[in-house]
Parts: sequence; structure tokens; C-alpha cells
Amino acid sequence: MLINQAEIHRKSKSGKVEERIEVVNQLKRKFSFLPDKEKAWNDLHRLTGDEDSYVRWGVADALGAAFPH
Repeated sequence: MLINQAEIHRKSKSGKVEERIEVVNQLKRKFSFLPDKEKAWNDLHRLTGDEDSYVRWGVADALGAAFPH
């Protein structure tokens, strides 16, 4: 499985809500496959303060999925 973590990180800082929601979903599904889990964890942590409630809600779910890794 090829995962472009740099692209995920870039989109996590996007001004587009749709891209940030996409990132949250990718981090939830692919966290265990990411090579730099600390960077991914930091992206999730930063997104907990997102202005959009759908992003924050998704992050809460993604953190639960990522926690065991």
C-alpha cells in the first residue's frame, strides 16, 4: 500500500474543509501503515482545534482508531 504521507500532511493544513475531512478519514483508515506516526499524530492533534465541527468530530473518531498504534 503506497501512502503519500507528505500529501496527507500538506492537506491537513489546507484552507479547504473538504481536504481536511479527507485527511482525517485517511489518517483513521491508514494510520497503522504510515511511516512517521509521530507526524501523523501531530496532524491529528492540531486538527482537534479545527474551526470546522465536522473535522473535529472526525478527529475524535480517528484518534480512537490511531491510539493503539
